[in-house]
Amino acid sequence: MYVCKATCKTTLYIHVGKQDMNIEETKQLFETRYKKTITNTVKILRFENYKYWRNQYDEVAATATIEILVPDLKTTRYIEDYESMACRTVRRILPTKGSGIQIISSEWLWPSRKKGYSN
Repeated sequence: MYVCKATCKTTLYIHVGKQDMNIEETKQLFETRYKKTITNTVKILRFENYKYWRNQYDEVAATATIEILVPDLKTTRYIEDYESMACRTVRRILPTKGSGIQIISSEWLWPSRKKGYSN
C-alpha cells in the first residue's frame, strides 16, 4: 500500500565516452533511456535543462522531474519522513552521481493506493 506521493527534481547523468553530442542527440538519449516508468514506484515525468557538453567524466546531464510512490512506514506519521524516503529511493535507483534532490511537492494518498505504476 502506498500512502504518499512525492515529486522531486534532480540531475541525471549518462556516460557518453568521447562522443561529441548536440542538444537534440542529448534530448533523444535521455528520452529513450529514462522517459518511462523506471520501477513500480518511480516514474520520470519530464526532462529539462539539458547539458549536452561533456563534463570531466565524459557525461551529459539533464534535470529530471520524478514522481515517487512511498509505501507505509509503520514507525512514523510525518510527511517529511516520507519525503526523505522518496529522496533515498531516487538516489538508490537513478544515476544522480551525488546531485541534490529537491522535493517540489508531496501529498498523502487517501485512500491508500494499492498498485504502483505499470511499465
